[in-house]
Amino acid sequence: MKFVWERKDDPRLFPCSLRSGLLVYQEEEEVRRLADTSFFLADTNVFVNLGDRLGEVTRDRRRGRRLLASRSVYNELLSKTLNTQRGDPRILFHLAMASYRNILTPPVTSEHKGSGDVSLIKEAVNLKSQFPERLVLLTCDKGLSNSAYSQGVIAVLLNWVRRGGWRG
Repeated sequence: MKFVWERKDDPRLFPCSLRSGLLVYQEEEEVRRLADTSFFLADTNVFVNLGDRLGEVTRDRRRGRRLLASRSVYNELLSKTLNTQRGDPRILFHLAMASYRNILTPPVTSEHKGSGDVSLIKEAVNLKSQFPERLVLLTCDKGLSNSAYSQGVIAVLLNWVRRGGWRG
């Protein structure tokens, strides 16, 4: 079956195609290779775009789940999903929160009370000092990737999209 991307202008179709695995990031292979020697933090946009596949991409066959729960990301998703109005365009954030809860246990407490990119970088810097293995930040945001690098945090920028298959 030939894959044809006909509706490039529909902003909802792109994340749904990524979440299902019809489209995948080329960098996912790099993340899979890093899973045996690294722990991961994922930015909000990674939960939006990859959904439950994020758990599979960051899983090591021998050691299991390598994705860590982030209080900053949880706070951001929580703040974006509190609106209960019908027709709200934040449906992707509701899907991202569902994926977060499917993959991870929400963090109980943390010294980082904020949300967003700055709080996530601070959280990553703090966690990095506590782990014997490498900590890698996954993001689709080039600005966050650059900021993380400048703070000494390794980041993988999920940027290049290619055709996948059913479930990647």
